[in-house]
Amino acid sequence: MTAQTQPGRVDVVVLLTGYLLLLFLIPSRLVVGAIGAVGTPANLAALAGLGWWVLARTIPELGAHQGRQPLRTVLFAHVAIVFAAYAAAYTRPMVGVEVRAADRSLLGLAAGLGVALLIADGVPDRARLEALVRRVTWCGAAVAGLGILQFTLGLDVAAWLWVPGLEANDALELISQRSLFRRVAGTAIHAIEFSVVLAMVFPLALYFALDHPDRGRRERLVALSIALAIPMSVSRSGILALVVGMAVLALGWSWHRRIRGAAAAVVFVVALRFAIPGLVGTIRSLFAGIAGDPSIQGRTHDYAVVSELFQQRPWLGRGPGTFVPDRYPILDNQFLLSLVETGVLGVLGLLAVLGTAAALALRASRRRPTWPLGRAIAASIAAGTASLVTFDALSFPMFTGTLFVMLGSAGAVWRIRGAPDPVAPPVSTAVPLHAVTS
Repeated sequence: MTAQTQPGRVDVVVLLTGYLLLLFLIPSRLVVGAIGAVGTPANLAALAGLGWWVLARTIPELGAHQGRQPLRTVLFAHVAIVFAAYAAAYTRPMVGVEVRAADRSLLGLAAGLGVALLIADGVPDRARLEALVRRVTWCGAAVAGLGILQFTLGLDVAAWLWVPGLEANDALELISQRSLFRRVAGTAIHAIEFSVVLAMVFPLALYFALDHPDRGRRERLVALSIALAIPMSVSRSGILALVVGMAVLALGWSWHRRIRGAAAAVVFVVALRFAIPGLVGTIRSLFAGIAGDPSIQGRTHDYAVVSELFQQRPWLGRGPGTFVPDRYPILDNQFLLSLVETGVLGVLGLLAVLGTAAALALRASRRRPTWPLGRAIAASIAAGTASLVTFDALSFPMFTGTLFVMLGSAGAVWRIRGAPDPVAPPVSTAVPLHAVTS
């Protein structure tokens, strides 16, 4: 009897599958009205997951890992900094909208923490972790499919995904326009979020398409649909995130695979150019004309505002979530936004979480080179980290949820890395999960 099926234990992958469906398939603008922007069904499920994790830590028989977990340590350190920034915010006058935004920010952080800890400490073995990550790619492919329909037909199927009892936190306009092309968002709030989330999922899809023993046509179709949908967002951020993620992934490849990968990328771009005339040129112009782009100029004009506010409260900032659009300009840079809201300590805490998670995943791939899932997870985290420079990413629920899923997966793959391969005799599968040491 395996750990995940022992009496009294919950298969957290089943719970997390429900979370993924809520995260990816329900439009992110639909929320519980009384809670506001943070009240998405996925966030509410994540908060329940945090409650389960706390219960499982106090009742070892439920199966949560009780041993060393570096990701847990840095997450708690970051949470402590954010709570300190929250407390420090009350040493200055705040209006009601800032107080409510700060409270929502803490709820969002708690939801992300619940997802990450549930995965890092609750997924019992390699098979269940791969099942979870595979379902992430399936959900990504579903969102990509919606985006492709939006782009090719102008048919916004996502707008039909209305859930009784939920309210639209904003207008459900998931198709916009850039140049001559529809700019699609799937079920995400914005095309940028759509493209970046898919760029984070793509390295995982490639793992199943290229390296998994059960790879086949379905896995290749998942990867292809995600790759095709990313440029349909007509977004610089998605392309940048994709390039960064692929660079990290390719570092673990042989030269032979790198050459084949580069050739495949060239063929894909050429085919895309013929299939959708003008799209490749439009995306290229976004980078070629970046110096004169109004959106880029708007970002640089925010630096003076950031500098003034930072000098007022440099260490712990003005308070998490308090830089609300109703009172301040939108900062299309998460690091700058975090610098204003949580100060230098908050940014360092965020970097520590991202860096530790990526390092744990890479260490797992080096410890067990026959299992390259760790590098794919690190590539996903790197893609998400790169996008923090290009938009206020942690204000978007689908991105935030995906990032915390990847953080938790990094902790899980690091913990599981020393376990026997599935092909080996299952001599230790009956050992309780909490007794397994790292």
